[in-house]
Amino acid sequence: MSERRDKCWRYSRNPEDKNDNKWFVLAFVIGKGRCSLTHFEAVNGKPTGKVLKGKGNYQDNFDKWLHPVSFPLYFSPNIDIVKARKEGLPA
Repeated sequence: MSERRDKCWRYSRNPEDKNDNKWFVLAFVIGKGRCSLTHFEAVNGKPTGKVLKGKGNYQDNFDKWLHPVSFPLYFSPNIDIVKARKEGLPA
């Protein structure tokens, strides 16, 4: 039986720098008891190279990236996060 794996995509500003007006597409992933947060440039979908990792779920580890300015995104078909980290988001 495979372990459940959750993904969440968000459109967000940088909560760590209030003067930064740049927007990002963020991929939150939970799998095998670990989680990650991957940043992509909102303008062109290119990966920024910033991948944060933690134990447990992304809601606890990366909650500041979920609030206060963050909007959910829905993609169809499903995006392969490993491929997107290398090549960027599809057009």
